[in-house]
Amino acid sequence: MEPDFSKYNLEELQEIKEALDKDKYPEKYSRLLDAIAKHPSSPIQAKTQESDYALRSLFKEYCVFR
Repeated sequence: MEPDFSKYNLEELQEIKEALDKDKYPEKYSRLLDAIAKHPSSPIQAKTQESDYALRSLFKEYCVFR
């Protein structure tokens, strides 16, 4: 049975990352890294949201379709 990483908070995910043998379980490790990156309180996710907002703002300012 595969763990549902979406049910863990970011601190728990980091603890799992430290404990998980990435050589023995490469697919599980990859899914874990994805879960960390997509976690709402992840710095990566926050940066992505900031970038998305900045791109939308630039698009609205400079791309006018007539």
